[in-house]
Formats: sequence, structure tokens, C-alpha cells
Amino acid sequence: MGLDQHLRGRNVISMLLSINISEEEIRDFGFEVAREYLNELDEYAKSVDGRIDWTYINYADRAQNPLGSLLDPAASKQAAVQHDPEGIFQRKSHGGSKILNC
Repeated sequence: MGLDQHLRGRNVISMLLSINISEEEIRDFGFEVAREYLNELDEYAKSVDGRIDWTYINYADRAQNPLGSLLDPAASKQAAVQHDPEGIFQRKSHGGSKILNC
């Protein structure tokens, strides 16, 4: 997962913030509240030298740029093309971040 290079012998806490808003008229507000909360956590982690530049792709929102922490995006794209030449996982799987879009 590429996490070892970020830890540098330190421990880490990984958090998942999950929200489910079924009422469309308040959905944007809910996402904004969640983003603000995550931004506050991020700023605190930076202030105590505890932030690592890594996001768990499976739980990330697009706004978090989950593919931005890849060690080598070009190598990841090459692997995706090599192991999935027809792009089945890039085009047909719902949700998630797609390597070829990074």
C-alpha cells in the first residue's frame, strides 16, 4: 500500500468518516460539514507533525485526492493497463477512484 515510507517508524491512526444523506436538499451541506471536520483534523495533525501524505483509497472521497499519494502514478497506470488491458475495472466497476484518471 506504500504506507511504510510515510510512517518512518511511527504509529498511525486511520479514521473513517462515513455520512449518508438521503435528503438531496441538505446533501451539499452535509458534505461540507464532513469536509470541514476532515480539514480540521488534517490541520491539527500538521500542527503536531503527525500528518502523513497518504489516503486509504477504498474509503476516500474524490475531494480527498486519494490517488495523489501514489508512489509512482505512471507505474500504477502502466500496471492497470498491463493487468486489465480491456479496462474492465476502470470502466465497469461502480464507485471508487480509477487509476487511469489520476
